[in-house]
Amino acid sequence: MHKITLQCLSGVGCLLSFGLCQAAEHRPLLPWPQKAQYGDARLPLGGLSIRFASKPGEEDRFAAKELSSVLSEITGSEIPVREGRAKGKSIVLSRTGAVAAVPGKDERPGPESREAYSISVTSNGAEIRARSSAGLYYGVQTMRQLVEGAGADAALPEIEVEDWPALAYRGFMMDFSHGPLLKEGEIERQIDFLARWKANQYYFYSELSIELDGYPLLNPGARYTKEQVRRIIDYARWRHIDVVPCLEYYGHLRDAFRIERYAELAALPHGGEFNPRHARVRELLKDWHCFRARGSTWAWTNRSSWRLREARRRAALIPPRFTWKCSATSPHWCAQTGNGRCSGPPLPLGRNSSFGIRNWCRSYRETRSRWPGTTRRGRTTAGLSAPSTTPGCRT
Repeated sequence: MHKITLQCLSGVGCLLSFGLCQAAEHRPLLPWPQKAQYGDARLPLGGLSIRFASKPGEEDRFAAKELSSVLSEITGSEIPVREGRAKGKSIVLSRTGAVAAVPGKDERPGPESREAYSISVTSNGAEIRARSSAGLYYGVQTMRQLVEGAGADAALPEIEVEDWPALAYRGFMMDFSHGPLLKEGEIERQIDFLARWKANQYYFYSELSIELDGYPLLNPGARYTKEQVRRIIDYARWRHIDVVPCLEYYGHLRDAFRIERYAELAALPHGGEFNPRHARVRELLKDWHCFRARGSTWAWTNRSSWRLREARRRAALIPPRFTWKCSATSPHWCAQTGNGRCSGPPLPLGRNSSFGIRNWCRSYRETRSRWPGTTRRGRTTAGLSAPSTTPGCRT
């Protein structure tokens, strides 16, 4: 019995070794596809063209042009993109579903993922097949790594690839809130690099580094214009990366409150958080509430990466009036009844939000005398939850 088991393990080991040795003869692929099987043939790049299996979208054309540019540079001769039938051998891009350029809500990894793709290379031609334009683009990124040799000797090895994401969301966060800001071209270079390795999210962390209408004193000369941000979002979308806003404004406003014009809006003079009872705060929040960019709205709230549609959904879950319960261990929202007491179970906050509320509660205790009508149970506010409409949004 032991002898049979050892023989079986030995056989499996030989197969694995054969696969590893076979892959070692070719260029490494990063990230390594879920399935990859090499053959013995080759497809020379000289004389190839790139075409589409069906009418392409602009995103498909973008992927084809990128592949053409890379292959043309390697071979030293043009690899053209053609629409319709093409003579000779070609690389065919075949999209079977909707464009679906960037990740949406409830993305799923696995073989049925929106981003899954397959590559087939034989001596007669090649095909990249995917459900979405994102899948085609990721297939292009893998194919550019497959090329072996250069100039007239450049060729694709015979291979069958099936690949899909192990993680539905793959992102990188860049902090634009402290220190010198990156130039727009450097941000584009980062996005290009991330796209090469199939990342699909770029987290744009900002406190006061984006211009805000009506507040010219906030970081003049050290912030991005709204048009620059729109261009960055558009640039990333072509590369199937969703620029996700991480806008920490509500409790990260030291740069605003250090300016005398805005200092009185803080809970503590020149502090970092709003005084929610100040009459000017509501108008300020209204001005900062949203920023529109290519089909989506970035919401200025301390629930940092909300899209507007998510803010609307969650707003229905938070009572229009709520209490900040100040506790050393468990700050939370709770619904307020007519007599000012909490009713129903508390609504727990996330880890980061709890930290922010805990700091606020500590500030409240230190300055309780400044808040007329405040009880020992906490500070009551109204209407500061994510609004269900977008008053004051400027396009």
